[in-house]
Amino acid sequence: MAALVIAVCVLMGWSVASLTVLANEGDWGMVEVSEVTKTSAKVTITLADDKATGSVHWRYRTITGDGQWLGTDPLTIIGGIAESSLARLMPGIEYELQASLDEAFLETDTLSKNFTTLPPDPSVSEVIVEDITLTEGTVVITIANPGSSSKTVHVRYRTDDTQPWSDPPITITTATGTATKMLLSL
Repeated sequence: MAALVIAVCVLMGWSVASLTVLANEGDWGMVEVSEVTKTSAKVTITLADDKATGSVHWRYRTITGDGQWLGTDPLTIIGGIAESSLARLMPGIEYELQASLDEAFLETDTLSKNFTTLPPDPSVSEVIVEDITLTEGTVVITIANPGSSSKTVHVRYRTDDTQPWSDPPITITTATGTATKMLLSL
């Protein structure tokens, strides 16, 4: 019995986008989260006094899961502005960011803002062949993180490593996380 080798390619439509989220202005300043990607974001804390100097405390946490605060070193304020970046964030997760002039993060002196990182890229997570006969089979491709837009999947196959790939590849467009297609002439 010959082996069946399948190659799959998913055309992905995700691109890095810039998203700006502003906290409501407090008496002492505001927080901006911008340049949000799947794993990072830029944080800008602007004080009402544009000549202010010193430092501002900030921390962040995930809204879901354990939600424990992750502290960061205080930011230096220069000309009323403090900036930094968050890295190693998880894709498609909502975070809360807080900024305070007091390291105790007193409610009256704390600005808070939620933001969500971009979702993970779609990828092929599983390929199986079902209903195999001597001449045909049905390929089922599962797409992890499919998002809400349709995906185009390209499938090619061959009976073993010595044979050429099927040409042209079979194209399947799917609006869900699963693409299914009958393969003929195995």
